[in-house]
Amino acid sequence: MNRKYFPVLRWKDGEKTALTNLPNNLRSKITPIIEVVPHNKKSNKDVMETLVDFLEGNYSGHEVFIDGSYLKKWSLKDTIECLENTRTLFGTNAIPIINYQEDKDTNWEKLNLDEIGLRVQMKDAMPLDFLDLAVADISEKANVELKDIVLILDYKISDFDVTKTIEIINGFNKAQKVKSVVLISGAYPASLAGYSVEEIHEFARKDWELWEEVENGTEYRLDYGDYGVRYPIYNPPKNARPTFSVGYTGNNKWFVFRGLPLTVDGSQGFKQFIAHAVRISSHEEYKGADFSYGDAFIKEKSEMIGLDEEDIKTGGLSCWIGATTNHHIHLVNEQLEKTA
Repeated sequence: MNRKYFPVLRWKDGEKTALTNLPNNLRSKITPIIEVVPHNKKSNKDVMETLVDFLEGNYSGHEVFIDGSYLKKWSLKDTIECLENTRTLFGTNAIPIINYQEDKDTNWEKLNLDEIGLRVQMKDAMPLDFLDLAVADISEKANVELKDIVLILDYKISDFDVTKTIEIINGFNKAQKVKSVVLISGAYPASLAGYSVEEIHEFARKDWELWEEVENGTEYRLDYGDYGVRYPIYNPPKNARPTFSVGYTGNNKWFVFRGLPLTVDGSQGFKQFIAHAVRISSHEEYKGADFSYGDAFIKEKSEMIGLDEEDIKTGGLSCWIGATTNHHIHLVNEQLEKTA
């Protein structure tokens, strides 16, 4: 059986573009974990309702997990109530995420739960019986059967001890009783400060490498998740300036093309995206325009080189996050299908 892909996606315009442009058959093969993050011009309720509207129009019948823990003054109960109507009225399989370390003391009365994603923030020093205790605790409190729990083991940064992780997972006695066990981490760089614009920078996909090592050593099926082309630790933007940098996912590496902010002398602004597109589309690991929406987008932009100024449509940073995330999802799904 194929290992399933659980991409962690922050609810922003780029990620929305990536999901909107996935073919229907691929939507049925993956389960996005959508992290709902604050919006500086919308209330928490408006942000969540925008997501619900998207799910109703695009993800009817497809499974997706929703994590509202980044929203301030917003509870697990608020998330569940927002998702309940869309599940009932529109048939979306939108499942709430319970963050064990944060939500374990929730008042569970009157919470209508029939399926959950249980997210555990992992540490190398974790006791061997921790997962069994956590799953049993939430199963009892939330009145959810083990078979309806997806256990999400989230290390955030891909620097964990493989041997210890294998020991923890193999010691999880309920592994064959829960719906699935997912190992998640992220290895995309936090910053490109100090890196040159001229070079193509290569970063190892440690999230994929470490998962392969752990999966080969575990006694049970282990599904895969990552943070794609985003740094795994979310920090609310503060006076963020677009850097015009782009990361393209290869089989074992990211190929990152650095851009310069508008405030830096010599910056070509949005035109840098066209230069990135040319370099990506001529790279030996470029998959070709037919591979995904994201690859077709990159190819289209590469062909704008030399056009008149008014004819060049570079796309903004969100468009490029959407394209590279869409490509990443296609590539990881292809890799997982080859592990079957």
